[in-house]
Amino acid sequence: MISYFNNSQKSVSILLSIAILSLSYPLRMPLLIGILATFFVFLKIITGRFKIRINIGIIIFYFCVLTYIIGLSFNQGIIYNQNIYDIANIVSLLLILILLSDLKREDYPNLINTFARYGVFTSFLVSLISLYKFYHLQRGVRLSPFFSGPLYPDGTSLVIDYNMFCFALSSGLIMSIYLFGQVKNRINRIYYFVSTLVIFISIIFAGSRRGWVVAIIIIPFLLYYVIKYLIHRPPVKLFKFGFIAIFIAIFLYLTGVLFGFKLNLQTSDQVQMLKLRFNTLQANQLDTSLSARTERWDYAFELWGDSNLMQIIFGHGFNYLHKFAQHSSIFIKEDYPHNPFLSTLLYSGLIGFFILICLTIWSVWKAFKSKNTLGIPFVFLFFISWLFIFISSNSIFSIHLFCILLMIIISTPDKFKASI
Repeated sequence: MISYFNNSQKSVSILLSIAILSLSYPLRMPLLIGILATFFVFLKIITGRFKIRINIGIIIFYFCVLTYIIGLSFNQGIIYNQNIYDIANIVSLLLILILLSDLKREDYPNLINTFARYGVFTSFLVSLISLYKFYHLQRGVRLSPFFSGPLYPDGTSLVIDYNMFCFALSSGLIMSIYLFGQVKNRINRIYYFVSTLVIFISIIFAGSRRGWVVAIIIIPFLLYYVIKYLIHRPPVKLFKFGFIAIFIAIFLYLTGVLFGFKLNLQTSDQVQMLKLRFNTLQANQLDTSLSARTERWDYAFELWGDSNLMQIIFGHGFNYLHKFAQHSSIFIKEDYPHNPFLSTLLYSGLIGFFILICLTIWSVWKAFKSKNTLGIPFVFLFFISWLFIFISSNSIFSIHLFCILLMIIISTPDKFKASI
């Protein structure tokens, strides 16, 4: 058991799966990743496998952490809830970098494959629960585990933030499509076929506009692996697979009839609401659908423009969280621009902004350079994640799942590497 958890391929994959779970299910254990990462690093220490990898990307990341800490020093002793959450994430990420330092370049394909299997299982399980919740919601039944105070998420989402719900499930969806094209065993192939279908349906009915955009982007990725699968299979095997798929569909339909499951999507209030949200993606309504974000971005530039020269260069801390809350709503205590670059510009000025741009450029270059090691699906997932982070996250450290993907990208060793 100790050797299992002391294997960084397994431990980092577990942390990634928990990150998926924490975004998509009301886990209510925000420190779980940090606790587990601490345990995994402790195993490295007692077994003499403690290492710290150093490369340009990791050094830039450390500078991003430093500018965040400097931003905290401008808070005049105030620690906001967002700061507490980000600091906990930063500690976890530093621990995860230690775990990744124990991996050689040739270990990374196994890490990605292990994450894919764990991530698909987690996403598939959450998707099944989400569809169960959605079914009851059609009947006017609200399940107590999914209340967030007085609020209850619409659609299939199990959490209030529909975008992060879809981000988490998109990770499992991409990995499920990838594994469907890789496995040879028939049972495994059916499992990944069903998981792909279930996760995709859950994303579609979650009500996230970004989820729909990402689903459209993923469709060509899905078609590529399906066509690749069909080309390399003899007609007899395709007939067998088609027969099994039809049998599963008929079995599920008859099971629904037997137990009285009825889902009238045409007259469902939930589906009508989803249609209204989907219509806002039309070209003539994009300004309306993005107005909530663009207003925040405009206000961020307004705050930055009101700064003095020193604040423009070095930032003025996280007091913007309180100002955004006052600007956006009287019912919340903290709010932010929903763009990590603008948040960085406010809390650490042009210096922090420039360092974050460097980290972004380096990670993109590193992802392309390491695509043969990490695999196209993982690199594709990394780029998809930016669609969620760019217009949702506060700081670059706010979303665990994205940050761990980033750590894997920047920590991938070249032929020559340095560790201490």
